[in-house]
Amino acid sequence: MTGQQKVAALAKAGQTFPIKPVENYTHELEAIAKMFERKRRTRFKPLWGVENMDPATLKATPTYGRVLDPVVEKLNALGIPTKSTVGSVMQNLDLTQDEVHNLACYCLDEEVIGHDMADRVRYLIVARGARAARR
Repeated sequence: MTGQQKVAALAKAGQTFPIKPVENYTHELEAIAKMFERKRRTRFKPLWGVENMDPATLKATPTYGRVLDPVVEKLNALGIPTKSTVGSVMQNLDLTQDEVHNLACYCLDEEVIGHDMADRVRYLIVARGARAARR
């Protein structure tokens, strides 16, 4: 019996299909996207070589003066205690190394403006929503 057949059988029996809730930090990411949109013309320095860093080095990398520094400020303002390290941001938003790379790496550009960062964050929201829908 396929998954679709199981769902149809449950629906026919008047039952609902159990869906496991997925925490994807949409609220926090939307707040971060709005913050970057308000700073739409501000230029930020991205991180360097995220895709080649070992995870321990990446997590220990400071956010000071980089594109993730305003993210730390926003998370703290939202009541989510966050240290000024990439690892703390990764932990509090459940980011993977690939997601950090897509958000904040130099290989995407020498510098990034707030408007582009807002788009990158919104892309992450959409990608996470699509992944959650496939589960």
